[in-house]
Amino acid sequence: MYGPPRTDLPYLRHRRRPPRAEPPPAPVKRPAAARRRLAPVRRTTPDQPVMLTPAMPTAVLTRVQSGVGRLEAVVHWSQPAAGWLIVACQTSDRVQHVLTPADAPLATAGGLRADHRGDTPRLLVDLLHIGRLDRLLLAVTPNGPPRPLEGALTISTYGGGRAGIPVAVAPSPGVAVLATLFNVHGELVIRAEHDPVGGTLQDACRAYGYDRITWRDAHTPLR
Repeated sequence: MYGPPRTDLPYLRHRRRPPRAEPPPAPVKRPAAARRRLAPVRRTTPDQPVMLTPAMPTAVLTRVQSGVGRLEAVVHWSQPAAGWLIVACQTSDRVQHVLTPADAPLATAGGLRADHRGDTPRLLVDLLHIGRLDRLLLAVTPNGPPRPLEGALTISTYGGGRAGIPVAVAPSPGVAVLATLFNVHGELVIRAEHDPVGGTLQDACRAYGYDRITWRDAHTPLR
């Protein structure tokens, strides 16, 4: 009635249970990437000059402003002839130059002309050569013993672009970088640096990536 006795019961009692499938790991939420806050950028207009400050340090010239006529950068000192203007530049083929008053009262290189013949130093850039210009650096150093350097740097173009940068440098024998300019697809981007580097001319140039210049000493590039 009950059938023959089963011989597989010991096996069934002692067999291993199949392993339980582990639940999939819970997804790990990655923290949201912090958004970089970019400094606002303004474009210059003929009827509205822009003032570049640490809060808003950048302005962009249009293609017309960047490519027609010439660009003029002038340092207006509160005291005449208080300091010198020093210019470093890099061309599109990565050749670098430095123009200083030690070269000549009127020094030229690759479409640039640094003029120290008056009390107000200035740089003239022939924008006909804008395609070969990669970037510029504008720096100042005291004319004589250390003194406060106060005034304003103005950058203007034939096409109507105009930007102003306040200058207030504490007494120091070293170099202070006022501004940098970059050629970005035919448009010049002006950035106020307000950077009292305080070291030698060589230090200032190397701090801004002008490291292809041969130096006679820490203050004099080799011509």
